[in-house]
Amino acid sequence: AVVSTQSTGATPPATSTAVVTRQTIICQDCELVGNIVVGEGSVLHPKCSLVAEDPNGKIQIGENCIIEELVSIVHKGSGTLKIGNNNLFEVGCKIEGVKEIGDENVFEPKCEVRGDITVGSGCTISAATVVNGETQILDNTTIWRQRIVENEKTIQDTNKITSSKHSHSREAHMAIHTRHLESLWKTLVNFHHLRKPDVS
Repeated sequence: AVVSTQSTGATPPATSTAVVTRQTIICQDCELVGNIVVGEGSVLHPKCSLVAEDPNGKIQIGENCIIEELVSIVHKGSGTLKIGNNNLFEVGCKIEGVKEIGDENVFEPKCEVRGDITVGSGCTISAATVVNGETQILDNTTIWRQRIVENEKTIQDTNKITSSKHSHSREAHMAIHTRHLESLWKTLVNFHHLRKPDVS
């Protein structure tokens, strides 16, 4: 089952609804605006924000994703932003205007991915790294920010990119991700107000 949510912004659509199933954890004080579909097993932390700005647009979150505090995912188009399974969006990261995101990716704290971008599977966008423009991020790619400072002046501030044909990092991610989900399912229900399920 999935969660289909059209919801709780300051100016929600006239047809706003919120449907929550028992197979997800959605904290009461997250912000869901527009047509949002969340796959089974996914966890939405407090203060995260998912916004589908266009009335004909939709954000479709896959299964077993983790969306942490202060994460912002904004979809501006009229189609569907598809986000695959087992993705981790860490605290404060921002996703805006992206075309599609595959499976088993990690978006580290305060990274930003903006623009007409397709993200493959098994990728890592490192902390505080900004990726924008029009591009395709291939499977198993890592992007990180390299900043070189001399005498308190920044002399180089660029993104570095590495890629691998091997899936070792994805396997490691999945091992940690599975334990992370299990922990969240045990703890969040005890310490946060959750959206009550409408369907069994």
